[in-house]
Amino acid sequence: DASQIAAWILTILLGLGVILALAFSRTRRGRQAARRLFARTRAGRAVDRNHFAAAMALMLSSGLPVEEAAGRAVGLLEGAGLARQAAACYNQIQSGVSFYQAVAQTGLFSSIQLGLLRAGSRAGATDQAMDELAGRCAAEAEQKLDAMLNRFEYALVVLLCLSIGLVLLSVILPLAGMLSAVGG
Repeated sequence: DASQIAAWILTILLGLGVILALAFSRTRRGRQAARRLFARTRAGRAVDRNHFAAAMALMLSSGLPVEEAAGRAVGLLEGAGLARQAAACYNQIQSGVSFYQAVAQTGLFSSIQLGLLRAGSRAGATDQAMDELAGRCAAEAEQKLDAMLNRFEYALVVLLCLSIGLVLLSVILPLAGMLSAVGG
């Protein structure tokens, strides 16, 4: 009987989890909470970094000045996890700091990524450096998303195995009890 109680409790908890997930996905507040939660993850920051780099690369290669491109990229990241850093970068650019120095001071990119940007800035090819950086950020974001989804997949497999085990126990234990009563 203990296994049946555990199976019922697990079923109820899973049902409540599904209902809460659906409620979160259907309401605006729920979607915003999910975005804020995702923005705090490594994968969320990598995706935001990719968006910033891709937007800057596209705008710089089309001939927009760095200041205007940075301002538009900040608008793109509104509400994202790196929005404050991007806004600080834009403010520094407006105050006369070079693009590379502003990005370095705000911590938008890692040191390896900054090295690529610094080399491009020194060579006068910031747009090409940002294009290369956008490609690398896209690869990093994809890698981090895959890792996050793999962890989620493992958790689902473990949960499914536990629920199947509880179902089997709830069938086998009463059957064993009946067999022992008949044989006894």
